[in-house]
Amino acid sequence: MNHPPEPPSKLGLLKWTKKILRQYGIRPRKKLSQSFIVDPQLINEILGWLNQIKPRKIYEIGAGIGTLTYYLCTRGNWKVIALEIDQRLAPILKFIKSCVQGDLEVIICDGLEPPLAKGYVDTVVSNIPYHISSKILITLYKNPAKYFLLTLQDEVARRLNAEPSSKDYGRLTIITQYIVECKLGGIYSPNSFFPPPKVFSRTVLLIKRRAFDSTALKLEVLTRCLFTERNKLAAKVMRKCLRKVDEELIKRFGSKRVRDLTLEDLLLLTQYM
Repeated sequence: MNHPPEPPSKLGLLKWTKKILRQYGIRPRKKLSQSFIVDPQLINEILGWLNQIKPRKIYEIGAGIGTLTYYLCTRGNWKVIALEIDQRLAPILKFIKSCVQGDLEVIICDGLEPPLAKGYVDTVVSNIPYHISSKILITLYKNPAKYFLLTLQDEVARRLNAEPSSKDYGRLTIITQYIVECKLGGIYSPNSFFPPPKVFSRTVLLIKRRAFDSTALKLEVLTRCLFTERNKLAAKVMRKCLRKVDEELIKRFGSKRVRDLTLEDLLLLTQYM
């Protein structure tokens, strides 16, 4: 069996992916949102971001069949810790490890509960499973890493940089903008993966502004309460979400609806919890 093609091409990656899945008798699982990268442009963009960041140690969450893992290890001078939850893929990742000269460690585990690595892991790379993307993002923000280089559903990526009052604006937007700086990258069609998902994808680079502190925890609780009624007047909804609401606070927010509240507004409200 050959390693992923050098140099990578879309046809070559697609053929290699189908071949290795067939050889190991593996069918991608929908419940894990398993779609494997077959687009060299996406791989090159990820490597380009990493060359700017210059990480020392990377967690790759959801290594899959090791396509990106292989290029991470052959194109950069950094340690890669590849995490994969699906035990069926362990033999393929073991083979990938035998193909590379780089510093690679493979661990079969839940990527949201990674083992403690020896030394600081500064960067997380992941093609995030679409069915639990919001949950994973909040969990990642609690990780001590500084950089998160992710491939997300395009709809989710837009929410990270959304403006107040827009349809994409919500809880995830607010917590994201408090914790990290968000840089949006390229958009990729379903054919950039096999099997192709039903959505377009987008790369994002998230750079940690601050740790997930007590204020972030308050924002998490507050927005969970407020945004269940995002279209109602904020002054009415906040009565059930805050410990105290005085007339000055009501007057301050006037006719604003929950969807109109800015990060600054919400940080003020956390003081009344």
